[in-house]
Amino acid sequence: MNPVFWVISILLVLLPAFVRLIIIRFRRKREFVRLIDKLPGPRSLPVVGCALEFSPDNEKATYQMEYYFRKYTEDKDSPGPFIT
Repeated sequence: MNPVFWVISILLVLLPAFVRLIIIRFRRKREFVRLIDKLPGPRSLPVVGCALEFSPDNEKATYQMEYYFRKYTEDKDSPGPFIT
């Protein structure tokens, strides 16, 4: 048989599986983000986190951090795909 036929046949079998895998991963990530957003804590931005909420004044920033520490006893830090 023609090798092009085999390549096309294999691609037609693997392509739907690959698309399905991408859809499953997207749904899992969306669910993970939804669960992370339910955790208590100040709203965080990508890369910056909640650093923009703190004052440049050292003393005031210390009081703000203490306030957040007392208000939210759990961290909203997740460096990877698992909730810590």
